[in-house]
Amino acid sequence: MKIYTLVLVLCLLLVTRCKNDDDCVPPILKENVIGTWSIKNSAFGFSESGSATFYSDGKVESNPKDFLISGEINGVILDKTSFTVIDSVLKLKASSADGTLFISESLDMTKNECDEIVFDVFGGLGKSTYKRK
Repeated sequence: MKIYTLVLVLCLLLVTRCKNDDDCVPPILKENVIGTWSIKNSAFGFSESGSATFYSDGKVESNPKDFLISGEINGVILDKTSFTVIDSVLKLKASSADGTLFISESLDMTKNECDEIVFDVFGGLGKSTYKRK
């Protein structure tokens, strides 16, 4: 009887210790967004896909180049892209080479997981889904 009890206890210990090792607690958005992402934007029945890499120094590169944010003011192309994060808001910025002209866009995070981040766009009428590459 003692051996049966011992075997049962060992089996229970093994089963309880074999939880998923891939469990992840996502860091705050400011840290989690750093890296390369596959992105799908969808709104008003349309969608588009691309990718982007966010760097810890605030720079961001997207493919295609104008995928995340782009613009032109008075014939000046705004092709220098950057980002900042305040709480659960990702702010994208496209500026001129000298930084004097710029546009920006704010995305409100609705979901933050280790390998997926979702943002509301157009005041909640669309969404932007980031999946880690």
